[in-house]
Amino acid sequence: MPPELYISAPLASSANPSPTAFQEFKYNPSRFIADRLYAHRPGIASTPPTHSSTAAAIPPSGIPDGDILLHAGDLTNKGTFAELQAQLDWINTITYLNGNSVTITARKRSVILFGSPLTPECGIFAFQYLPIRDVGKDRIPDGTDIVLTHGPPKGHLDLGGKGCQWFLQELCRVKPRVVVFEHIHQGRGQEALAWDLIQKGYDFPGVLEVVIMALAFGWSWAGSIFGRRRAERTLLFNAAVGDKEEPVKSYTFEFACLGL
Repeated sequence: MPPELYISAPLASSANPSPTAFQEFKYNPSRFIADRLYAHRPGIASTPPTHSSTAAAIPPSGIPDGDILLHAGDLTNKGTFAELQAQLDWINTITYLNGNSVTITARKRSVILFGSPLTPECGIFAFQYLPIRDVGKDRIPDGTDIVLTHGPPKGHLDLGGKGCQWFLQELCRVKPRVVVFEHIHQGRGQEALAWDLIQKGYDFPGVLEVVIMALAFGWSWAGSIFGRRRAERTLLFNAAVGDKEEPVKSYTFEFACLGL
């Protein structure tokens, strides 16, 4: 019999170590600088004013009264007919949006909503497209107030970049007041985007964009001290349900605090 082979060297860990800051910079300098600048930009409100919005742990049966209920998909856990029927009975009446817009009037205000179920390909689920395809170009009408989709824009509440780049570009063009989505459950939460040069440098970090971002960064800090006109902003809500142990969140807000 051949002699037994003994290996004295330690076995390598199967988990990949996190890259160092230098490695991140070497891999993509523009992205590295943009991320650092964005993390230290002058603060913008991440939620609407507290007197007119709440985010509370509320089960579906206890959702507070309101005028418009937005549902971003994933009606069921396993896709059974019984689950689907139970959800349809609960919602009762539905306006289904599949790449189209509707105008809803509530409290004497008209709100334009655009909705789409499309998401970049992941698995064998419905309403998917290849990530290289720009399926959203010029799809959202100008003047849209609320955008309702299943998946997030790239780089925002999407677990480190799993969202759609084309969707982000379309939001940058239209600049709606509110965007509601889910799909990436671990990214649930809320975020505010200010459509200024800092935001552009973070979302589209080319060399020139990051240089302009750095200049705008200094100007923005000066403006936060001496006062300046605020850029247009969009509120993002990833309304995904968390794990079973975590509460369901219900985001409510008034039209007035969103400028609608």
